[in-house]
Amino acid sequence: MINKTMKDLKGTTLALAAALDPFTPRKDWVPLDSPLIERAVREGVAGILYKSLLTSGRLESLDHIHRETLQVFYYQTLRTNLRLLHALKPVLFQASQ
Repeated sequence: MINKTMKDLKGTTLALAAALDPFTPRKDWVPLDSPLIERAVREGVAGILYKSLLTSGRLESLDHIHRETLQVFYYQTLRTNLRLLHALKPVLFQASQ
């Protein structure tokens, strides 16, 4: 059962990578499923996946729940990074003096 799940996930991941290739014709449907979304969240790349799908114009091909999940992680990461950058500004200013 685990091997089948891993094989399905690998096939889905490869299909997604092929769908995001800028040199291939655009497809209306991106083969995303819950295990891939869950894996992206676990690996910390949900935000990157969201931004890639948004940029490629394929985000709308996802189910609403998958779009929302990826979007939440993208904006949480963005908010955290902006706070870190804001906190680093004084340190960088002092270091440049």
